[in-house]
Amino acid sequence: MSNYITPAGTFTPAVKTTVTPIVTSAQAIIGPLTTPLSPEQEAKMSSVGIVRSAEITAIYERIIEVHPELLPEGWTVAKFGAMMQEGTDIVATQEMFLGLAANCGGIAKIVENNLLYICNGTMDRAKISAKTSKPMDLIVKGISTDFHGKTNVKKVATEFSIAPAGIVTITGVETGKMFTNHGFTILSILVANGLISETIISNPGSGFYIPSKWTKIAVTNVSATIDGKFSLFMQG
Repeated sequence: MSNYITPAGTFTPAVKTTVTPIVTSAQAIIGPLTTPLSPEQEAKMSSVGIVRSAEITAIYERIIEVHPELLPEGWTVAKFGAMMQEGTDIVATQEMFLGLAANCGGIAKIVENNLLYICNGTMDRAKISAKTSKPMDLIVKGISTDFHGKTNVKKVATEFSIAPAGIVTITGVETGKMFTNHGFTILSILVANGLISETIISNPGSGFYIPSKWTKIAVTNVSATIDGKFSLFMQG
């Protein structure tokens, strides 16, 4: 049985009401800057992790700033430097949101744990009541059969790790089952040959049910600096 965890505070409806317009405002600012990509464009994009990022900085400092004439046509040191700053700023902003998402995920886990703790205690009392109450006995047996019966054997999810800015293609996914983001990064999930508009975004600590026919999917780690972790159910 789980243990009750005393939370530092309560995520009240008032907190959600306060936070929602802030998130909406951020989405209104960042949303228009998002460029829709086709699956082909996604597949051809380079993954820029820690090593490649360091290489970009080295080329900028050792060649571009010293020999700007070697830049491709139409580019200047100032223009490239501005893009470097853009990259730094967007990654910093992403990390802020990832931190908040991780906090929300931690709060949700404690709330869910405490809900289960209370429900387990309630069931213990219900089982005692069921000894002298036929209606309660039927309720208890019904719940026990639904969630703890031999026919309700849980299939174990397969866990995956994904490198910063990495893409993992998975074949043989069982649809209708839960995809869970266990890490601290935002993950982008798309069915093979799907439209970019069908992309599902999974925040840290969140999950969703794999849609029908999504037996082959591509999972992208949005973070360029942090490893991602997730689990899903495989066929067979």
